[in-house]
Amino acid sequence: MKSSPWGHVQDCTQVAPEIIRVSTASHGGYHCIGQAQKRIETLFPEFKPYAGRGWYEEDCDWAIVALAHRPYFDDRSVYHALKTVQGGSAGYFTAVRDWLHRGSLDARSVQAKAARYLEEHGDDYEIGSMGSPPSGSPANAWSVSLRRIKDNARRSVLMPGYPNQKTYTEEELDAIAAA
Repeated sequence: MKSSPWGHVQDCTQVAPEIIRVSTASHGGYHCIGQAQKRIETLFPEFKPYAGRGWYEEDCDWAIVALAHRPYFDDRSVYHALKTVQGGSAGYFTAVRDWLHRGSLDARSVQAKAARYLEEHGDDYEIGSMGSPPSGSPANAWSVSLRRIKDNARRSVLMPGYPNQKTYTEEELDAIAAA
């Protein structure tokens, strides 16, 4: 694949049959074809992605791909896809929210997968943003802002290097802060 609605493709990864993760210099998302695209259109016939049929950008539309094809996405991704849809602009995800509320087997499976992630990781923190540390900080340090998954409680930590985990426990953050 050489081009996408976001420009020249720099990298692409096969996520599942007929689902490709695409990255460009400035943006990216998922490209669905064949039966993968047909499933999305069957579940969400009124949904129209920003980038056009079969293209799901990485900011919001990606959530549709994860919800429709949840077996190919981990619990964390499905949890965040559900949060994206629930928090999206008023009219944009209406059809998807309606699908979730109707409680089909597929919708219940999505909700169960997201609930499992929340149960297992609700007390953990995820990175919200990172930046340059305050003047005088150790070399290679990062100023990291995190949020607790279950309640969005915020915490900031100066990390000694680039963060390499998706989630951190309270104990891990305490140890980093004490170091």
